[in-house]
Amino acid sequence: MVMNATARESHHKEARTGAVYLSIMNHGTKPDKLIGIKADVAESAELHSVTTTDGIMRMRPLGTVEIPAGATIDLSNEQHVMLFGLKASLKKGEFVRLTLDFENADDMMVDAEVGAVAHMDHVTH
Repeated sequence: MVMNATARESHHKEARTGAVYLSIMNHGTKPDKLIGIKADVAESAELHSVTTTDGIMRMRPLGTVEIPAGATIDLSNEQHVMLFGLKASLKKGEFVRLTLDFENADDMMVDAEVGAVAHMDHVTH
């Protein structure tokens, strides 16, 4: 189950990158992995991790994200989805269609509402 899918509104109309935040719950009895992601509004989408060391923020691709059985992972802070090569700026009230590719579970389509990141109320089963 995917919950709280929200995309950050673009700061200007020439923006080439964006971010999406969401939570994923594994209702299964075995672990799974999120191994890929696609977005209809971008040339590519990647799972990313942000770390801060000595006041310097670094962002790195994650590749995959493990989702333990019965657990929820939160991709809304240090881990998130980066969108690259936006086809248009992300405007409040619009939606970003994501396709999540899991190692074991079927692909899942999710609509993330564009707006303030604090506004997270969409659940997709």
